[in-house]
Amino acid sequence: TAVPDRPYVRENPNAVVEPVLPEQPVAKAEPKKSPVDYAADAVDYDQDNKIVTLTGNVELKQDGRTLQSDKVVYNLKDDIATAEGNVIITDANGDVHHAESVELSDRMRQGLVDKIATTMTDGSRAWADEGIKESEQRYHLKNAAYTACEACKEDPSKRPPWQLHAKEVNVLKDEQRIEYKHAWLDLWGLPVLYTPYFSHPDGSVDQKSGLLTPSFGWNSELGGFYAQPYYWAISPSTDATFTVMPTTKEGPLGRVQFRKRFDDAYFETDTSFTHSSRTDSVNNTNVAEDAELRGHFFGKGGWDINDHWRARADIQLASDEQYLRQYGYSDDDILESRLYAERFEGRNYAIIEGMGFQDIRAGSAKSDQPNILPYAEMNFMGDPNATLGGRWEWNSSLLSLSRDGNGQDEWRGSTRASWARQDIMPVGLVFNTELGARADFYATTDRIEHALNPAEPDDEQDARFFPNAQFTASYPLKNNFKSFQLRVEPVTTVYLSPDIDNSTDIPNEDSQDVQLDVGNLLDGNRFPGLDRIEDKSHVAYGLKTGLYSYEGGYLDTFLGQSYNFDDDGNPFNAGSGLDTQSSDYVGSVNASFDGGKQYLSYRFQVDSDTLASQRHEMYGRTTMGPVQFDGSYMYAKGVAGTTYADSREQVTLGSTVELSDLWTLRADSVYDLSSVSENRGLRRALGTLTYTHQCYDIAVTADRNLANDSSGVQETTVMFRIGLKNLGEYATDKFQIGKNKTSDN
Repeated sequence: TAVPDRPYVRENPNAVVEPVLPEQPVAKAEPKKSPVDYAADAVDYDQDNKIVTLTGNVELKQDGRTLQSDKVVYNLKDDIATAEGNVIITDANGDVHHAESVELSDRMRQGLVDKIATTMTDGSRAWADEGIKESEQRYHLKNAAYTACEACKEDPSKRPPWQLHAKEVNVLKDEQRIEYKHAWLDLWGLPVLYTPYFSHPDGSVDQKSGLLTPSFGWNSELGGFYAQPYYWAISPSTDATFTVMPTTKEGPLGRVQFRKRFDDAYFETDTSFTHSSRTDSVNNTNVAEDAELRGHFFGKGGWDINDHWRARADIQLASDEQYLRQYGYSDDDILESRLYAERFEGRNYAIIEGMGFQDIRAGSAKSDQPNILPYAEMNFMGDPNATLGGRWEWNSSLLSLSRDGNGQDEWRGSTRASWARQDIMPVGLVFNTELGARADFYATTDRIEHALNPAEPDDEQDARFFPNAQFTASYPLKNNFKSFQLRVEPVTTVYLSPDIDNSTDIPNEDSQDVQLDVGNLLDGNRFPGLDRIEDKSHVAYGLKTGLYSYEGGYLDTFLGQSYNFDDDGNPFNAGSGLDTQSSDYVGSVNASFDGGKQYLSYRFQVDSDTLASQRHEMYGRTTMGPVQFDGSYMYAKGVAGTTYADSREQVTLGSTVELSDLWTLRADSVYDLSSVSENRGLRRALGTLTYTHQCYDIAVTADRNLANDSSGVQETTVMFRIGLKNLGEYATDKFQIGKNKTSDN
């Protein structure tokens, strides 16, 4: 009996091409079924029973699903297809199933499978003695195994590095997860973990609740430890992570991390707590403290109020000086908490904020740290070339600074107005002119001077007015060569200002750290902050040079110096590089070649009379094939009468070696080369060996710290980490697991 002609052409020219199977009559209210296109070497059609038997290279297609096998018996009336021999089923979503035999119904969306092996679209694989396909979204497997490892190209039958076995596995694609009952984890053929129930994401989801990759190791302060995080996907915009970390030497630690994002706001918190002991420094002696409740709180948030205003908060608190370092959360010496709101509009800016500081340096005087509430600043800037060929600027700020107890407190108000203009001459000379004036008012209570000498007043008020002018000229020159461009630019600046009394009753809170370098040599006022003003007229000059390859490489240099017009009442401290009439020479060399694989940054400061070294800072990096070396060097000459009377000298060395596509070795070390004998030598050594596979990674880290700030004693830490794709944390800050990697074994 003839059937409607709907040919399906097979690539095999020897195949018997048959028309489509006849569609079945349906009620008018039901949706029309899609036809089944098929091809086979031989076809037998039983018109009376509506049964089609296909043999030899059988292939059926319907609704994007494909079935291939040696033989298929298809009952059109009941919509049931039975396939035997080399069965391959390809779902519309790309999943591929291999089986010995299968029975499918409901347009191949449901079925029973014997001896099934499935390869999912992300490369994950599953096996089972028996499978039930409930729908396109749900499979149920008996005596099954699962792995996220792709098949070995050389030997697809080779055992994967890891797999999960279970009596029952449910693949729930509508929930984007896979669940197991009576499961055990097999690593390289060895069962290592059993659980009566286990569930994990199926690899197609970006956010899913479940266990993350644990970490474990040994630390000389904590002993052995094991940290197990659990991720809770509360909503697409909200999540939390809970971590429990038992240790052998101290009490267990709990940690809660929470994140929430709104349309125009966000906030996140990080809190931990434990009951443990610590070592404190009392009169330069290590003293063991009794166990106590300890912890930390970090919080961060932001709100974009409208097109002009936004608010931000960043809170950092710790229970004691050693906690963050002891548990590896932070190496910071000062914790800063900040709450502020700021406004942007055109070229104008305003901010109001409050700040608090927690000093977690062992043995430091905690009362020295101030609280700032409020600090407010407004900055207004005119349009370019709108005022006498230049632009005006006005800046005002208000500061309230207080300390606990009898520490020095301060109120400060400051306003500065300026006008600036740039002129470029036809010959290429560039002139910049800036005229400005600043007015400051200070009110100080609980003065340090009174604490040192009761004859000095406890409270004091002072004000000052300071006009200044700065004129800068530069002459940038360039010449193009065949493979590079040469640039040379001499620059000089003249700064004019009246003498003021920098030793007045104005406290110095924000202008203490003065260091001459290439970044501030050409500034008019080289003091940071506002409390101190450079009241010496001076000239600064320098020379910039550069070679710039058309392929992206470059080499640039700078060398400069400044000179005061008089040498009376120099406001700078010894060691700053500015404490003499002729400043120290400062310079820099920066180079990058071979697409950034070779890089050097060097800054220096040398005495203007003797050329003796005052400061050197160097960082370099070179990459040669699979090996990268990097290192830094720092030298700062000691300054008598300061807290840095001894010279400081330190070198860090590091190397990364790509041993293969999968193996990476990283080593770092810190050496103290200072003149103080007890500090000289190796201070820290760190090594990490990482194996990064398509479906897992393993990292082993050994860290030897010979200058542990948390307790003043030496510390050794060994960390081991294993991550399994789809079973936990898929990526870390340094290593991407399973991305851009292929499996060869």
